[in-house]
Amino acid sequence: MIRTFSTSLIRSQVKARFVVSSPRKPSLFELIRPTNEPTTSLDVPKAVVNLSIDTYRNENGQPWSLPVVREVEKQLALDEDLDHDYVDPQIGHKPFIEYSTHLLLGQHLGNVLKDNVVALQTVSATGALRLGLEFAVKVLGLNEAHLANPSWTDYGIILQNAGINRIREYPYWDYEQKKLAFESMAKTLKYAEPGSIIILQCGHNPTGVDPDPSQWRRLAEIVKDKDLVPFFDVTNIGLFSGDPQEDASPIRLFAELGVEFFVAQSFSKNFGLYSERVGNLLVVSKDPSKTREIKEYLVQLSRGLWSSAPLHGARIVGHILKTQYMREQWLNQVRMMFMRTQKSRNDFYKALMDNKTPGTWDHIIQSSGLFCLLGLSEPQRNYLFRKHNVFIAPSGRINVCALTNDNIVEVVRAVDDSVRNS
Repeated sequence: MIRTFSTSLIRSQVKARFVVSSPRKPSLFELIRPTNEPTTSLDVPKAVVNLSIDTYRNENGQPWSLPVVREVEKQLALDEDLDHDYVDPQIGHKPFIEYSTHLLLGQHLGNVLKDNVVALQTVSATGALRLGLEFAVKVLGLNEAHLANPSWTDYGIILQNAGINRIREYPYWDYEQKKLAFESMAKTLKYAEPGSIIILQCGHNPTGVDPDPSQWRRLAEIVKDKDLVPFFDVTNIGLFSGDPQEDASPIRLFAELGVEFFVAQSFSKNFGLYSERVGNLLVVSKDPSKTREIKEYLVQLSRGLWSSAPLHGARIVGHILKTQYMREQWLNQVRMMFMRTQKSRNDFYKALMDNKTPGTWDHIIQSSGLFCLLGLSEPQRNYLFRKHNVFIAPSGRINVCALTNDNIVEVVRAVDDSVRNS
């Protein structure tokens, strides 16, 4: 005879056991305390103007799916030969790895360095950073890293979780002059310990300002002379200047000068594939005889982080980059996104000037990409939020794509009021 059980009886018995046992054995989690993390964009009510968003938005303030990405998704959906088997457990989706690496190094330099480069598909750039840093700690024995001040806020978490014991800062932004503090940056890095990791960005977040070509060369010479270890974070390639070749030029410079380095590459912003977590880790070594061992260690470490990288987004990116007419469509659409950010900057700057808002605002049009460090103080940002429902990230960063024709007048009036009256 098959026994049947009353679900209500089961629930009452489970509840009874829990109630009886609770006084004798405190919860495992009772000592957890609030994190006291600052307010983020996820905490902001939708009714306010949220300038802290991290993603590209179109002129209507909405997420934008690139038409070329939509086209490939339709093709993949109709391909009955595709399956959902695991990708290559060694490196990931091979076409994606090949063409995303060429996007960074260029085809010529990529071919020249093919025996010196190890590339591995990752869970976006965050996964690439974590994997590369864990390799640096556990395999290379490195334990000191230098971060720009200011930097993307999650770097500290990633560095600590990877096992970096000493985290230093180097000056990057002159808050008074509202410009790159390159001389202070260069002077500080000259005193960094040999073997220190230097986190660098192509398309700096949050300032929107990068070194110019001559400054990048000076920085590469300091890195080479001091035996430092650059780790590039590349999340905006194509969106910073409108040209992926130009945005990747610092990485190619370091490679041409014989510097060994890491690169974390993301395709979230420039392909609009945020939730697909498409990333690539590049390791460039001077010693081609060691690339096999580098790859083996990276694969071993990645197994403990995500086992196998997601395939769908990598298929999309790989297909677009290897197909000439689709690549050209993508380049045009990236250029459109760049032009949208530049127009937003110019409109915002002009409106502040027309409004005669006190302060210096030239840095808005002197920066590039999605982000800009606006320069408001904490009291001014709090006033902006409390009185006008306009939210800026605690770092002071804004995303210029959050500005639209529908809200820019409101935002300018709010900024003007906060500068004058807070």
